[in-house]
Amino acid sequence: MVAEEVRNLAARSASAAKETTDLIEGSIRKVQSGTKIANDTAQALNKIVSGVSQAAELVGDIAVASNEQATGIAQVDQGIIQVSQVVQTNSATAQQSAAASEELSSQAGLLKDRVSRFQLRGTYAAGYDSKAALQNRRKQESKFISPEMMEAAAARPARAIITLDDGDFGKY
Repeated sequence: MVAEEVRNLAARSASAAKETTDLIEGSIRKVQSGTKIANDTAQALNKIVSGVSQAAELVGDIAVASNEQATGIAQVDQGIIQVSQVVQTNSATAQQSAAASEELSSQAGLLKDRVSRFQLRGTYAAGYDSKAALQNRRKQESKFISPEMMEAAAARPARAIITLDDGDFGKY
C-alpha cells in the first residue's frame, strides 16, 4: 500500500510536473508572442517618430521659405514705390520741359524778329546769293511762327534797319 501510494504520488507528481511544464511552455510562447508584439510596436513607434521628425523638418523649411518670400515681396514693394517716385519725377520734369520749350520757342521768335532787322553790307545772309533767296528763306521760317506773333510783328511800327559790316563783327 505504501508502494501504491508512492506510485500514486509519483504519478501525480509527474502529472503536476507535466502541467507545470505545459504552463511554463505556454508562458514562454506567450512571452515570445508579447516580445514580438512589443518589438513590432517599437518599430512602429520609431517610424512614427521618424515621420514626425521629417514633418517638423518640412514645416521648418516651409517657415524659412515663407520668410524669404515675405522678404522678397517687401523688396518688390519697395522697388515699385521707387519706380512710382521716378515716374512722378519724370512726369514733373516733362511738364517743366514742355513749359520751358514753349517759353524758348516764344523767345526764339522774338529773337528772330529782332535779328531780322540786321543786314550786312553787300550781302543778304551767309550762304545766300540773292535778295530773293533771302526772302524765300524768311517765308519758309515764317511757317514756324504763330499767327499771333505775325500779327504782333505787323502791328509794330517799322523801325530802321541797322546795317553792319565785317568791321563791326564781335564789336557788340
